[in-house]
Amino acid sequence: MNDHIRAVLFLIGKQGCGKKTQANFVATEFRYLHVDMGAMIRQILEERKNDPNQQLVEKGNLFPDTEVFPLYENMVEEACDTCHSGVILDGVPRTVDQAKYVLKDLKKRFPKAVYAAVNIEIPDHEAVKRIKNRARHEGRSDD
Repeated sequence: MNDHIRAVLFLIGKQGCGKKTQANFVATEFRYLHVDMGAMIRQILEERKNDPNQQLVEKGNLFPDTEVFPLYENMVEEACDTCHSGVILDGVPRTVDQAKYVLKDLKKRFPKAVYAAVNIEIPDHEAVKRIKNRARHEGRSDD
């Protein structure tokens, strides 16, 4: 049991709404581990040239669960092994199957933690503006 993890925060919202920005702020302020699934997936695809999942992601499809679950588990293990006081999940879960898997696993690992979901909402036109800006400055193929 991992009693040092007091909170698990799920950040949800459309692309460009500021999940990563808010997660970084909360992680720094409260010593939470920020599990940034999107960044992990982009790093993997950059390292694995000619990965068949590259085309999936570039077309806007989700990374397969068979790849997501081990990534998630590795990051949550890091929270268990460090002095983080909470976990912020950004980009996972994205599907009902992922939600069931992640919630079952988290409740087993952190039975005393408080769980919360924060939905960050912005207008569609603002999200489009942010995504275009991010694609232009960061060169992200998933935008």
